[in-house]
Amino acid sequence: MGYFEFIITSFVLFVSYVFFVPILTILMSTHRLLALVANKLEVHGEIDLDAFVKNAQQASGTGEGLADALDVGGAAGIEVGL
Repeated sequence: MGYFEFIITSFVLFVSYVFFVPILTILMSTHRLLALVANKLEVHGEIDLDAFVKNAQQASGTGEGLADALDVGGAAGIEVGL
């Protein structure tokens, strides 16, 4: 390997290290934090699904045309508007 190839390889490795290591660190830290939150999350009380479905099906003044155009909807008749 010549001097020029060594410089190019060193530069590519340096750029890879400078850009990819912080991104991987952020992704791994975020994943660990979200996993901790998900494992510790608890919900207490009774869920009123009828009120949830009724609230989700009420027409909104904005965005309804976009939701219909994109065919936004859920399974089992539950449609959540955006």
